[in-house]
Amino acid sequence: MVKKSNDWWYYSLFKKDSPPPSGSVAFEVFTKGISYHGEESSQQIWKSDWFEVKDEEPDSRFYEYYLFVPSFNYMISVIWEK
Repeated sequence: MVKKSNDWWYYSLFKKDSPPPSGSVAFEVFTKGISYHGEESSQQIWKSDWFEVKDEEPDSRFYEYYLFVPSFNYMISVIWEK
């Protein structure tokens, strides 16, 4: 389930309580069991994986860092642009 900060609600493509988007690190962790450690915890993704991209703007590289708690099957993703 995806739950977003109220500050970013407008920009996101995904609805509350929906599964994570297929291009995201969250998707890899929950559906493929992939896990990254240390410096690998921060992965490159595309803006369009999580956010709306307007017609006049190119898709750009974003980054997703995650904290996963397997015992609760809970994850927090932090997404940013450099």
